[in-house]
Amino acid sequence: MKWWTILAGPLLGIGILTAAELSDEEWAELRRAAIERERRVIVNNDGCDATEFPEKLPANRENFYRQMLDYAKGCEIDTITYCPFAVGHTLITRSLVTEMHLGSSGGPGARNIAGEILSWGTDALQLAVEFCRANRLEIFVSMRVNDCHDQWYSHWLPGYKRNHPELLCGTPEAPPPYGAWTAFDFARTPVRERFGNIIEELLSRYDVDGLELDFFRFPTFFKSVAWGGIASDEERAAFTELMRRIRRDADRIGRARGKYQLIAIRVPDSVGLCREMGLDLERWLADGLVDILIPAADWGRFSPLRESVELAGKYRVKCYPSVDTSWVKSRDDFNRNTIAAYTAQSAAALAAGADGVYYFNMFYVPQYFPSMRREWRELALLPKTYFVRYQDNSSFAVNEEQYCRIARLTGQSSLLCSTEPLELLLELGDDYSEPAVAAERPELALLIAAEAVAEAQLQASLNGHELTLIKRSDDGVYAFRVEPQFCRPGENMVALSLASAVSNVAETIMSGRERLTGARQPPWRRLFAAHDFANAETIVDGALRLVDSGDGAQEIANLLYPLPEGGDLALKFSFQMKLESSTAPDAVAVRLADGRQVALVTFEPETIGLKFVGKQVPFRTDDRFHAYELEMRAGRVRLTVDGTILFDEVLNMPVEAETGRLRGNTLSIPQMNERSLLFGSLSGPGTGAALWKDMVLEKNALMIWDCCLQLKFRGRPDAALEELAVADWPVQFEFASRDGVIPSVAGLSHNYQDGFLTVESDGFVLNHENPDNPWQYIEYRDADLLEETHGILAVEWQLEVLDGKPDTDSFQMVIRPQGPEESVWDMVFRFHTGAVETPWGTFPTAGDDSPLLCRALLNLESGMGMLLIDGRVIGEGTLEAVNAKRTFFWGDGSERTAGVAKLGWVRAMRMTQAEFSVSDLK
Repeated sequence: MKWWTILAGPLLGIGILTAAELSDEEWAELRRAAIERERRVIVNNDGCDATEFPEKLPANRENFYRQMLDYAKGCEIDTITYCPFAVGHTLITRSLVTEMHLGSSGGPGARNIAGEILSWGTDALQLAVEFCRANRLEIFVSMRVNDCHDQWYSHWLPGYKRNHPELLCGTPEAPPPYGAWTAFDFARTPVRERFGNIIEELLSRYDVDGLELDFFRFPTFFKSVAWGGIASDEERAAFTELMRRIRRDADRIGRARGKYQLIAIRVPDSVGLCREMGLDLERWLADGLVDILIPAADWGRFSPLRESVELAGKYRVKCYPSVDTSWVKSRDDFNRNTIAAYTAQSAAALAAGADGVYYFNMFYVPQYFPSMRREWRELALLPKTYFVRYQDNSSFAVNEEQYCRIARLTGQSSLLCSTEPLELLLELGDDYSEPAVAAERPELALLIAAEAVAEAQLQASLNGHELTLIKRSDDGVYAFRVEPQFCRPGENMVALSLASAVSNVAETIMSGRERLTGARQPPWRRLFAAHDFANAETIVDGALRLVDSGDGAQEIANLLYPLPEGGDLALKFSFQMKLESSTAPDAVAVRLADGRQVALVTFEPETIGLKFVGKQVPFRTDDRFHAYELEMRAGRVRLTVDGTILFDEVLNMPVEAETGRLRGNTLSIPQMNERSLLFGSLSGPGTGAALWKDMVLEKNALMIWDCCLQLKFRGRPDAALEELAVADWPVQFEFASRDGVIPSVAGLSHNYQDGFLTVESDGFVLNHENPDNPWQYIEYRDADLLEETHGILAVEWQLEVLDGKPDTDSFQMVIRPQGPEESVWDMVFRFHTGAVETPWGTFPTAGDDSPLLCRALLNLESGMGMLLIDGRVIGEGTLEAVNAKRTFFWGDGSERTAGVAKLGWVRAMRMTQAEFSVSDLK
């Protein structure tokens, strides 16, 4: 009898050797029943309910459950996978084979209560098992195969790693370029044996329903791959044998209990990439080592959902695509961490044929839990925001990009658009031909974030249908109307192109007058570990001083700017630079790669060189700032200095050549060798320093930063609104000119400064061009209008845009009365030349200069709203209930507002259902 057999019973009350011997037929039936068990929504818990417990909160069972697990109550969740820490194979369970994490937590204001829980005679995983049993939830223990958070939290680095550095992929002084230095190297036998023992202990000691092996947190498994190689056949075979051992142990323990224990794996959604990284995924599936496939994760997706579903179906395993909180930092209208974006990913996964959805890190956004749905049809009527890509891939293998078939478009990564179509895959989860869906009147808009180039005329189509441009903002966001019949469930193709070629688009990518930190840094990257960051990058004389101190590869200082994919690039990089010192040609350099060729310009005090071309010219680089222009076009490179051409040569270093690739980097990003701009040092032994400023990048195409499809529902027509749309109402409030003065009304106020609000006999001229007061508006606060929750609220106004600034709003009408509970109904209308932006989309207005007669109606109970202009319904639908203050104001409500508008008057009225009779109002 093994040690775990003795341990399990007394500590956990699990008698694992009491089941009668099962026949193969009985075991096969147990397996079939376990796999086919209803399981549509799986949610991962990362164990931070114990390790990041609130510092001042009493530690008890109720408060432990309150941190995360309680959020699962009453939701459509079937399964929880619980990870008992697992950083560096350290656990918060009672373990005899690995270290227990009883030290400090990762963040301020928190403490690790794992030790306190142990003093209760239990541990966090056992508490999670008991919670799931009490709430009729299935539970898996989740083990992160090579979690490396200890690369950032040194106090989490386990003693086993400290004592056995030979088992790791690197050191703090020499980290590998494709993964964390703290990652275990599974090529080493002690690592595999120890990991297998941990899994055996977890499965034997806890009455779980299965095991999740998380290979995507983090996907580094072999030192050879971390250092830029490809896993060998021997390495793949060694890992496969470890998987066979885990399967054998799970089956042996399960047979003894009379219970089949499922094995789920969370892996990159590419068989080829998995194989290169050392995971023989297809062999594992074919040999029955895995029951559940969880493709993709927050480190990025590589393949369409359909392919993962087909792969799982081929080997008769279940497929649960991973929906994760996103690390992408983007502007508000392209925010991926919204309920609408999570719902979109879920719907797309189910529409692709997945067996369900797996959620990761969602315990940090518990407001999404009520939106989780087991069935595709239950998601059909929820608002959604679909993105081309939800995560920005991180680089964990040298050839990772070869396997990526999802366009790199996240707002952090970008693509180029020219007159040739740029095709983007959008995976949707809705069938707009369904009667129930069509009845709710879906409204769709395709949003494209691009460079703000005045001459660019962006065109878009979806599945071959040309889309109508309804708005273009001054910051480069295009909005296209999408007809529901253009879409289909599953894979859809967006095509973007320019109506005509653009001249070279110039953008200042770095001024040099401030350090690239915080919001100023993206998309610049630091790939080399200059540990003395404070001295490596400083601002001197209005320029960025970049210094390579010469302390080996770890003190190389440079900055890399990723270049967009697609198209035949013609590039010009202009900058000013003054050399201070250089002891080696590469110690001060500029590297430019356009997707085909690489150019490397080197600077020494008296020489400028083209390294790969093999030419040098004499030039004094350290006497003052010089103006440089580096151009790459059609396979040639030209360097101009102070207006004089120094080089005009044929390029001879293809991007795929090994000798032209970056070396010594401690961090990798996709396409860094193939498409990037780098300046600074590329020399390990050499030293160098230079001042850099006024960096401008020009290219012959438009940069596309992001793409999403927004879905909202107008809802079924509201009979009360339709009935009262054009009726005459008794006016309760009126803002109108009286003998050329502003009316004196209780509750009315404004903050327009002198000269920016002009009262005329027929209205008010509102000038929103005040630099000293960018937000000017008139507000009316009245309890009868803002605090009542019954009846119909109507607001009328007459408006004329006098001087509309390009791509900005000239006037806003903001109506936010009381909504459900503590929220308000968000009814905002933004007018600019020829169009109005409503909560239900952007719509054209009259093309002439005549004033617009506007009427907005809101059902205060249902949240249904409507806008009419000149008696015609412009838009209607359900409004969002948001957390904001109750208010009713007009004029300028945001930084987007500029220009001049003339407001004739504003009227407001509210009537309850009992008060109005249409016949009386005619």
